[in-house]
Amino acid sequence: MSELVRAVTELLGANQFVSGGVALMLMGTAATTAYRTIPVTARAIVRRCTTRVEVRDREAFDWLAEWLAQARPATGWRRSSVSVSYDPTSTPEKRAPVLHFSPGRGKHLLRHRNHWVLIARVAESEPDGDSRPVMREHFVLRAFGTGAGFLEELLREAAAVVERERRGKVGIYLMNPSRFRSWIAADYRTGRDPASVILSEGVAERIMDDVGEFLESAHWYCDMGIPHRRGYLFHGPPGCGKTTMAQAIGARFRMDIFMVNLGGKIDDTQLATSLLTVRPGSIILLEDVDAVFHERVATDQASSFVTFSGLLNALDGVASFQGSVVVMTTNHPDRLDPALIRPGRVDVIQYFPLATPDLVARLFLRFFPGEGAAARRISEVVPDGAFSMAKLQNIFLTHRHSAREAESAIEVAAAENAKRLDLAS
Repeated sequence: MSELVRAVTELLGANQFVSGGVALMLMGTAATTAYRTIPVTARAIVRRCTTRVEVRDREAFDWLAEWLAQARPATGWRRSSVSVSYDPTSTPEKRAPVLHFSPGRGKHLLRHRNHWVLIARVAESEPDGDSRPVMREHFVLRAFGTGAGFLEELLREAAAVVERERRGKVGIYLMNPSRFRSWIAADYRTGRDPASVILSEGVAERIMDDVGEFLESAHWYCDMGIPHRRGYLFHGPPGCGKTTMAQAIGARFRMDIFMVNLGGKIDDTQLATSLLTVRPGSIILLEDVDAVFHERVATDQASSFVTFSGLLNALDGVASFQGSVVVMTTNHPDRLDPALIRPGRVDVIQYFPLATPDLVARLFLRFFPGEGAAARRISEVVPDGAFSMAKLQNIFLTHRHSAREAESAIEVAAAENAKRLDLAS
């Protein structure tokens, strides 16, 4: 064996071409091995030395992206994703888009509270309900040598910052017909002042008290074995405050509103699974349910695949929207099947009438404080049930700079309405 080694050594030493070729071969082998080994080793080191958290929940993804947009200026991200918002209080001529830059797709490094965080924004293709591919994004966070505690603190801080900015506002969410994301945040708006909702004497207070007692009774519902949810049916002519009342409830109790469009292109499964994702303490608003189902039959206006039994099952789901309020509105309660509004699904039924003389006067004083005499005069001019509250509000808005003009406009509208009634009779 030693003689073979000595012969090879002598051959390499005597032949430069052979020795050079062997050297190149060994260098190439070493480079290839290193090329293949280093990434594997690096990934192993990263896995062992970091803590990984995936943010796939849609709500968490949204507020983390919003917080990251504030954590670093626009120039700080080498690849950015841009969203736009507007200040609703600014005048049209001064209104300009506000740009929010968050990390774009790819990997980013962020220094936060003396810790380095590796942030990856990842997009994956997933099948939709009809097996159509859709892109779904999520964040992957890695903290170096800190354990899970730091990442948990970071996420809690991000949630708290976003919550402070949304404080006092009501989130309006729309159901998304795409299966991969149940709800889309349409707006965060300042809540409607309950005092601005002009209803018959005691109606608003009675509803508010009922909602407040419900929200404070979670333990009682649990002890009694009753699902902690409450249903309301608001019915009456269009423009009389049904939806406005739902918004006022949201403002009073800081409850986000999840609007369900039963006429959209959704099916029973999407409806049920979407309602399961509604956070506790929210309002689920189903407007104009009579326009979708006349008794148990879908109307011609309905374009969805939600069946009447599917709607009932979604409302009765074992884990559906615990701690939340369901508000259904309709212009024609007589068209609704009794099964939809039975006790347990609907606990409170409230009628919203056309304007009474008292409501006319109160709405007038809302626009023109101190004009008590004028309010009494127009309450005597406008017959009971002649106008909706929305119609009156439109007149008062048009003449909001002059109580005299508003009074005259109401008198003209009342005279025209009386003339139409005479012709009709």
